[in-house]
Amino acid sequence: VREMKREWREYLIEKAEDSPCQGENFWLSLGEEEGRCAKVILGIVEGIRRGEEESREKSRVCLEYLLFHCCQREWKFLKERRSVSIRELCFLESGYADCPFAGVSRICAGLLIAEFLGVEVEQGSSYSVLLKCVREGNEIWNERKFLTFPKSMLYFLKNYNFKPMNKRSR
Repeated sequence: VREMKREWREYLIEKAEDSPCQGENFWLSLGEEEGRCAKVILGIVEGIRRGEEESREKSRVCLEYLLFHCCQREWKFLKERRSVSIRELCFLESGYADCPFAGVSRICAGLLIAEFLGVEVEQGSSYSVLLKCVREGNEIWNERKFLTFPKSMLYFLKNYNFKPMNKRSR
């Protein structure tokens, strides 16, 4: 995302800001860099969904590139396969159990990679592992204390410039 051409990154961020998919609380819960990356990725998705033909194709290639570079384990796992079950994808991501949402995010990335590679996702698989991931993530999300702050306080904290103290500032 940092290495993208500025114009393209700004275009994607604008697409994300026009998207009905995420609300203010979601954006306020992210740090500056996280927010910028999340907006770029949402902008890519919006470019695929609502873009003109040329930007739709460019967004699709961009998403494929990001998935390839960010999800090597999933890409290698799926590259040689003709089909995969949800259970196999869940098992592949079980190492992320300590990271809230990472497992379910990577399962979703695996499903997208399967789509790009033409790997069939088997129907009738057990979704219990996926549902467990989603439930645990939702519980963690709902318990996050910063979401109970008033919006004005969140906005203040997000925009306050915390600077480390050095000898001159004491």
